[in-house]
Amino acid sequence: MSDALTKNLKCLLIRGGIEIWLEADELAQITLVLEKLAGKQTFLALKGRIINTFEIQGIFTPEDMANKERIRKGLHRCEHGKWWKRGEDCDCEERIGAWGPTREEAKLRG
Repeated sequence: MSDALTKNLKCLLIRGGIEIWLEADELAQITLVLEKLAGKQTFLALKGRIINTFEIQGIFTPEDMANKERIRKGLHRCEHGKWWKRGEDCDCEERIGAWGPTREEAKLRG
């Protein structure tokens, strides 16, 4: 992932979870082709692969892909940007007092 951030790569995501990481110049070429095709099914030759354009889900940033992986692992993000595990309370500083009692506090209150 660190290479993706330093090289300014983006991910071409294909159905089935296949990720193809592209540099800016490659991405510009693919984007132009996809814009011209607009709704037409065809196949692209890309890095030794043949890709059905209808199978492309989108082009995403490394941050998008990292967030996708966190969500897949069961993490959630509070409105203040902190990631926390499902079934646990978010404990970010902004939350304290702003969102009411924690789950444990609510249990104690009955």
